[in-house]
Amino acid sequence: KAREALRAIGYEVAGQSRSLWWLRFLGEQHMIRGGDAKASTVDLHYRLQQPGSPSPRDTDGFLRRKREVGIAGGHVPFISASDTLLLSCISVAKAFFNREPCAGYVCDVRASAGRLSEAEQRDVLDYAIEQGLADTLLLGLRAADVLLGGAGTLLSERATRILSRIDNADLLHMVIAPWLSSLRWPQRRTVLWELCGRAPVRYLAEAGWAASADLSRRIFERPAVGEAGSR
Repeated sequence: KAREALRAIGYEVAGQSRSLWWLRFLGEQHMIRGGDAKASTVDLHYRLQQPGSPSPRDTDGFLRRKREVGIAGGHVPFISASDTLLLSCISVAKAFFNREPCAGYVCDVRASAGRLSEAEQRDVLDYAIEQGLADTLLLGLRAADVLLGGAGTLLSERATRILSRIDNADLLHMVIAPWLSSLRWPQRRTVLWELCGRAPVRYLAEAGWAASADLSRRIFERPAVGEAGSR
């Protein structure tokens, strides 16, 4: 529906994001309107997580838990404070897998977690367990404690165990400067194993999904013969 709504006002799917890899695995498409200097792009997402990190078990749950916020005399639906925290942690895990800086997401994690009472912290941890994202939550929280200082909360205490082989100094630089050659990055499958809670069945399912995505990318994102020969 979102894609059709954008098409109705002149947007079209960009050529590079029409492939099976973009739509089925990456869960993302770029919609473009106009071809000159005033061209605009909408980044349309169909998935909450990319292959390589655990996905939520119930994506519709984020919409069911929405809250109404009054703005300019009207009411606008927003995701709940707990879900804002969980989505920020998903973004941290995604950046961690791609080895990209994520300090902005980490600040969002701290801002969201700081609004929760101890009872709400227990609730969000229980909800993260239901979603299969408990360790994704803890990764985001540990990153926030390393970057912004420990908060001494229930969630912060739980977060110290996630990826414990990475010391705080390395984790800090992974958050703000992941390109440093001195960093000792863990293998991606090791990170996935931890984020799956070291559960073999969950890990095999997520690893298989990531392998399928990589194969699809290699098939559908290969440069054309003429383009490859010109490089």
